[in-house]
Amino acid sequence: MEVSRSTLNYKSSTYSSYYYDIYKQLESANIFYPQFNKWYFQKVVPDDIFGRRSIITEMRDGEIAGVAIIKLSEEFKLSTLKVSDNYVNSGIGLKLFEKSFTLLDTDKPFLTVSEDKLVEFKKLFKYYNFKLTSVHPNLYRNNKKEYFFNEI
Repeated sequence: MEVSRSTLNYKSSTYSSYYYDIYKQLESANIFYPQFNKWYFQKVVPDDIFGRRSIITEMRDGEIAGVAIIKLSEEFKLSTLKVSDNYVNSGIGLKLFEKSFTLLDTDKPFLTVSEDKLVEFKKLFKYYNFKLTSVHPNLYRNNKKEYFFNEI
């Protein structure tokens, strides 16, 4: 499947509304990753503009059904993946994984997941044969583990 950055991005009238619309889909990540909002607006947005990251969206009926953020420099990482509540178990997550794999040029990208979300992703990780490579306690939150997959 040939995928280009331009075909993956949700089209909005302005950059600011584009990035804000995407952030609204992702803002619940602040619960699991303190200062997610700061990371998103100060790192992800500029990096997307300059091609160091890519924001991938999956649309349904004119709305954002899911979002993935990948890092295209240094560690080539699938940083974020979120399917909107209305589209859970509809295949959106699989589509976002596949598009991410294409842009990252690997079917085993580096990624991390909080212990709170591990159960949600376990089936996908098994399907793609991802390998748990390390566990980091207290990385983002006290008394919580972060699970690393596919580290090189």
